[in-house]
Amino acid sequence: RAVMKELSRLGAVAYDIRQLFPGRVLLSGNGDDVGWRALSDDEQLRLAKAIRSDLANLHHGRIKLNPSEAMANRYLIVAMRTGANPTPLLEMTRDALRPGLVPGTMRLRTVKYRGQKIHERAIARGSRREQPTLIPTDAVAVLERTLAETEALLQDAPMPVRNRIWLYRSMRSQEYGQVVCLSRQSLAIAIAKLVQRHDLRGDDGSSLKVNASRLRKSYAKRSFR
Repeated sequence: RAVMKELSRLGAVAYDIRQLFPGRVLLSGNGDDVGWRALSDDEQLRLAKAIRSDLANLHHGRIKLNPSEAMANRYLIVAMRTGANPTPLLEMTRDALRPGLVPGTMRLRTVKYRGQKIHERAIARGSRREQPTLIPTDAVAVLERTLAETEALLQDAPMPVRNRIWLYRSMRSQEYGQVVCLSRQSLAIAIAKLVQRHDLRGDDGSSLKVNASRLRKSYAKRSFR
């Protein structure tokens, strides 16, 4: 593609490069996420503090959250720590967390079914001695705790989601008490409630916009730096 573009610029070929290489061949289902910029360091800190506050208050019984909201908070931690694609992260199976090749690390396995691609990324276990980071908690610990707490739900989980990680009992009237898995819709609703509950603001003073695209770009920005 780069060679053809340069040949076209030099006039060596008469092809219309825009016809040869369309800007977007296949539309994805993430159209709403396209074009979002990465969160700034301050915005990431505010989001991280809000998630930490919710998890701590929930643990000590100071607040009550719907199971979907609690699970969404854990999902956000893992998403911020790994930069994984949102759909493969939502569809992670219970064997996704595997021993790492280096002591003190684990491997996180995600599958992108549409492209038939398997991704494995190393994630480090948290340590009390490690330097403070933008993200409040250890993704490995969050995943291990989630797996342990959802083990009791497996016998009631329907077959399509029985091997998923992000399981919880629904509080929605039409499916009350049923074991379901976190979805894009339930995740978006939980994020909106998190932002409203903590009155999270962007650097421009407007309500903070949080979505999978911004989390991925923020992770890439931190990694590059």
